[in-house]
Formats: sequence, structure tokens, C-alpha cells
Amino acid sequence: MRKFPFVVNSIKILIVDSEPENICFLSQFLRHQGYDIKTANSGKSALMQAQVETPHLILLDGKMPDMDGYEICRSLKSLPLTAEIPVVFFCHQEELVDRARIFDVGGADYLPLPFHLPEVLARIENQLVLNAKIRTRGNSDKDLERRGKLLFITDRALRKTVKKRHHLRDSSDDIARYDRLTHLPNQSWFVDRLHQRIIGKQSASGNSYAVLFLDCDRFKLINNSFGHQLGDRLLVAVARRLESCLRANDAIARFGGDDFTILLEGVRDVEHAIIAAKRIHQHLTAPFIIDNHQIFLNICIGIVLGNSDYHYPETILRDADTAMHAAKRKGTFCEVFSSEMYDLARNTLELENNLRLALERQELSVHYQPILSLTTGEISGFEALIRWYRPDEGFISPANFIPIAEETGLIVPIGTWILREACRQFRVWLNQKSVKSSARISINLSVKQFYQPDLIEQIDNILQETDLSGHNLNLEITESVLLDRDESAMKIIEQLRERQIHLSIDDFGTGYSSLSYLYRLPVNALKIDRSFIMRISENNKNLEIVKTIINLAHHLGMTVTAEGIETDHQATQLKSLKCEFAQGFFFYKPLDSKRVEEIFELHKAAT
Repeated sequence: MRKFPFVVNSIKILIVDSEPENICFLSQFLRHQGYDIKTANSGKSALMQAQVETPHLILLDGKMPDMDGYEICRSLKSLPLTAEIPVVFFCHQEELVDRARIFDVGGADYLPLPFHLPEVLARIENQLVLNAKIRTRGNSDKDLERRGKLLFITDRALRKTVKKRHHLRDSSDDIARYDRLTHLPNQSWFVDRLHQRIIGKQSASGNSYAVLFLDCDRFKLINNSFGHQLGDRLLVAVARRLESCLRANDAIARFGGDDFTILLEGVRDVEHAIIAAKRIHQHLTAPFIIDNHQIFLNICIGIVLGNSDYHYPETILRDADTAMHAAKRKGTFCEVFSSEMYDLARNTLELENNLRLALERQELSVHYQPILSLTTGEISGFEALIRWYRPDEGFISPANFIPIAEETGLIVPIGTWILREACRQFRVWLNQKSVKSSARISINLSVKQFYQPDLIEQIDNILQETDLSGHNLNLEITESVLLDRDESAMKIIEQLRERQIHLSIDDFGTGYSSLSYLYRLPVNALKIDRSFIMRISENNKNLEIVKTIINLAHHLGMTVTAEGIETDHQATQLKSLKCEFAQGFFFYKPLDSKRVEEIFELHKAAT
């Protein structure tokens, strides 16, 4: 461990920068090293603070909005109180560093941006050690000559010095405990901080505490849509907003990816923690403006209230993560952990593991529900629906495994398999002339599938493999696919339309139902959700809603398919409203390919 001719916690360092991210990062890091940190975001403020509270070292951005960094340094050197203070510039690596000018105005050294923390500490400590020795010995010619040599220490020599140092002030591990992108503490730091809180060494008060596990849902789609650079800038903006929500004694960390963890101190009860989570949620769901893009985030928060039953940070973090995933499933902004969640999580994990093996075990199959023309009564196409049969359990409801497939990303390979299998089967029926050449196979595309970078390439390959034309394919997308992503959605939809692929909005009316996107996007059809169809016979109001949707679609040049028809009365009413197509148990249930071919045979026999 290096010995210094000064007490570290008595050293004042003034950071002068107009960038809040740099100030926040350096302040947090250097305070953790024990330094007393002051900050200034303008040249005038820096000159004033340096006179009022004389620092031992000044870190100065070379580019300031009100005064040039060189001008600031020259002013500091002209004032008696600040003339001997070492000034270390920081400059962007891609910029040509004018070292001669830095030293000409009295600068002591410079730091390249982005910051490399071992180098930051090495350069700071070199300047503090040198300055302390000079002040102690006096400015003899020999000392000044020695100082001059140290001022012009080369980058290569300094890097060697940094590599040789096995310990910084406390430990080199401290540096690895900060996230380089957001400048927040990372997972390792948070786990240790939580451990200290659990054993009571850092309790801010006699009150309890809470741990929040926060996830930015669908963040990968933002990266795919706008690029990783914009995604990184968005994560930094999220970090800054989170910091503004918290109090001084709370702790926050970037846990990994788009996940953040928060330790709330002095929490009275669960309601108190929920209020804090609500405040955080409100801050993060307000729009972010990045490169003229307006971006909305969907935030899910899991909450665990600390108690004496928790002895390890890993356990409380596991439970907070479980609660966060429960919020995702339920569509709520936050959930508080309960023991029932843990049991459900274990069952869900088992189901997920089995689902991963289902494809290779050939447990998945495609069933086909006929779609009929209400005008002619003929089959105009089919909707392909996934089914999962396990020998030891029988059929597993899609309502149980589709949400898991969506959450884990398994929906992407499963969706690709469905697309290929359904197109292959439909090509067989076309060759057999069991269906008309104008018929279509309808396949659902999830949000994650829709925004896969290679979606168009996959579809092209499958159409080529199965020798199926684009006009025979109908892709069903939900309203949530289009929410907040009009630009990228339009590009994908235009590429699909170029291939004559038919597009329809599935479950219309159950999502956000923004009519504005219907006018802008070239969609061919709307599919009215079964929840509306089931209620059309209850009162005239429900019937009027369905009538309005149908008229809207026709006004925009779209056809309409009603799903979930279960009675002759529903079918008759929809036909009177000029709804073109329908599907439901009243006509046919979803059938495997063999049962569909039996229907074809019956139709042939009847004609």
C-alpha cells in the first residue's frame, strides 16, 4: 500500500465540468476513495469556489461553455490563493491534446477521456505527492527542476506505473465496482452494500429497508430498432433519472443489462415502498428524447421489504427479481414479493425448461382453425395455432406457456418453426387443390419476432423453401407491436407489402386502439377480438361498438375478420353488418392437419 505525505480524507478536490455525467461519475468515485469533493459547472463558479474554499487539486474540463479552460487555468494561476494549486486538464482522446499550451498556462497534467480509473488515481496522487513535497521543502531550484521532469512524465511510463500498482488507496477491486456506461455502482458493489445492511452495519435508522428490482421491459427491441449507441444513451438517461428520485442515504446500482437495483432506507411499511416505486415509475415512464426520437419505456418493479428472515443478499435479490417478473406477467407497474410467487416461479422455471426441450422432442404441433367467408360460407383460409402435447401431462394450454415463451425469448425460435411448418402444410393443400389459390394461411407474429433484425430474411427463406407466394401469407400483429415504434414498424411493413404479404391487426380493440396508426400504416385487415363478439347480443351498445369498428375498417379500405363466434345469432348479426370473414367454435375448432384433410374430403364428396 502506497504511503502518502498527506491524509487523504483531508484533501479537497474541485471538479470543474459542464457535463453532469462526468461530475457525477468522478465525484462518486473519488468520494469513495476518501477525498473531499467540490464541484463547479462553469468557469465563473470555479474561480469563486477556488477562492472561498481553496482546494488541493483542480480537475478541469478543457472545454467550458462560459470560459475557455485555458483562460480559467491562467486566471487561477494569477491569483495568490490559487497560484500553487495543481490543475489537471481532461481532454477527449479523439482530440489533439495541446500539451504545450496546457503547461504554458500553468497546467500540471492532463487526463484523457473517457476516464480510465486507475490512471485517474495515479495522476491525481502523483500531483498531490509532488505538491506536498514541494510545499514542505520550499521551491529550491533543484525541487523546481525535479517538478518539471515529473510534469512531463510520458503516458507510456505512467501506464507502466499504473499496471505495477497492485493496490490503489484501498483496493484495485474498487474500480471494478463501477459501471463504465452509467457511472453507477455495479452488481458487485450493490451485493456488498446490501450485505452490510442485512447484518446491520449500515442501517440508516431503526426503520426497515426495501429492495427494488427494476427492469426496462423490451429494451432489446429499442436496440434493434434504433441501434445500440442510442440504447446506451437511453440507459445513461435512465440512470440519471433514477438518481434524481432517491435520497442521499438510498443506494442504487446498474445490476446488469437494463436492470437496476435500489436499496431504500428508512422504509416504514410496504405502502411506503410502493409509494416510492410509484414515484420512480412516473419519472421513468415520461418520454425520453434521444436524437430527436421520442422513446417511452415500460418499467416493471419488484419489491421486497427487508426483515430478519433475510440473511443473505442473494436471497433478497432473488425474491425482488421474482416479484419483478410477476409484475411483468400481470401487466402491473410493481408487485410486492410473497411466498406464493416463489412457488409459482419454481413451477414456471420447470415449465420453461420443458418448453426448451419441446421442439427437439417433437412435442409441439400446429393446429389449423378454418376462417370462413360470411358471404359464401366457404373456407377462405386458416389460422395456424401452436399446440403442446406432453406424454405425461397431455395438452398444455397456450395461455400457460405462450407468456413464458414471450418473456424468455423462446417465442422467436418457436415462431420461426410455426411459420415454416404452416407454410409447408399450406403449400401441400394448394398442390392438392384442397384450397383456392386466393386462400391464405394466417400466422401470428409476436412483438419480439416482428422486431428481429433478420425477420424479412427469414420470411424470404421460408417462402422460397416452401415455394409459397407472398399473397398466400397473412401475418397477424397486435396493436402493441405498433405502439411507440411507428417509424421502424413502417419500414418493416413496407418490406412485407412489397412481397404482397397480407397484414392484419389481431385482437383489435383490446390494446391501445390508437386510431392514428390505422391511417398511417398500410394494413389490410382488422380482426375483432372475441371479447367484443361474445357481448354483441347483450345490448345495443356492444353491437354499436362492433358496427363502428367494421365501418371504420371499410372506410380505410380494410376487410374485417371476427373471431370467437360461438352461436348462429352472432354469425347472423355479423353478416348483416357486412363483416367479411369469421372463425370460431360455431364453425370449427382448431384441428390438426389430418382432421383438416378429412373436412376437405367431406366437401369434395358433398359436391
